[in-house]
Amino acid sequence: MDMHRYWNDPAHATCPAIAAFLETWCESMPDDQGRHWLQPLEGVVRDTRSGAGVQTARCIQALDWLVREYAPLWLEADGRPQLAEHATALRGLRAPSLKGAPFAASTRSQMRTISVACSVLPDAYFDRVSRVTDSTQLAVASEQASVLGVAASQAIKSTAAGDSAGSAAVAAIATDPALAEDWNPVTSGVLSIATSTMHGRILLAVHEGLTPRVDAVVVPALERAGVDFSQARSQAQFEKTWRKVRRIAEQAVDGDEALYDEAWRTGWDAIGGTVEAAQSSAFELLVRMVEQR
Repeated sequence: MDMHRYWNDPAHATCPAIAAFLETWCESMPDDQGRHWLQPLEGVVRDTRSGAGVQTARCIQALDWLVREYAPLWLEADGRPQLAEHATALRGLRAPSLKGAPFAASTRSQMRTISVACSVLPDAYFDRVSRVTDSTQLAVASEQASVLGVAASQAIKSTAAGDSAGSAAVAAIATDPALAEDWNPVTSGVLSIATSTMHGRILLAVHEGLTPRVDAVVVPALERAGVDFSQARSQAQFEKTWRKVRRIAEQAVDGDEALYDEAWRTGWDAIGGTVEAAQSSAFELLVRMVEQR
């Protein structure tokens, strides 16, 4: 189904902000899931088109939701105390006026600081990696577990549309060009928070949960290949051996499809609850936008 034509059909008289929200949200979902969402919403959003003031108010509602609900949800999911403190601070912001500046100017720098903090992987990840560095073979297995984590993160992001609710809110805000330009650093920061947290949680979960499984696949493959770093007499020889080791490890992991399936499940278990909470919260935002008159 062509979402753009559907939501922008003049006969529906749907508010541009609401249409953009739904189009972005639904297009990020699998087709059957998108149609499932479309059917019950058709009557709800009809005849919501109104004056410019109401549309701007709805855009501000979307911005408010991003800052005071969506970003804190992902910050709390990260699990680090310092990020939970940022979540509390954002939730504690005063509800914005639907006329004038939504938030204080300092919110821009605040969101940038939080976004940077989120982009750093959890210390627990590095702690787990450091425990295997005394063994080259285990270090390679650990690295392959990290690669699986990245693969799982990308698969889940596209399949589960983990950040689609946030992107939908940004699309709604974009229908008011002046507001979107003014608050772009904030909206970009919020999406970065969600993406970084999602990736970090999946990477840590897969690394923690699957390294033993990867060990069982990679280490025997390296032993069969007779890899021996002790024979490397120079840095160049060591790097050549390391490249060979990586190639063998990648082939061993790629040959075990069940590992990728397990990585996906492990990653989803780590962030699935937050994704579902974000989607539910976004639906509540949509209801508020529809009710705004």
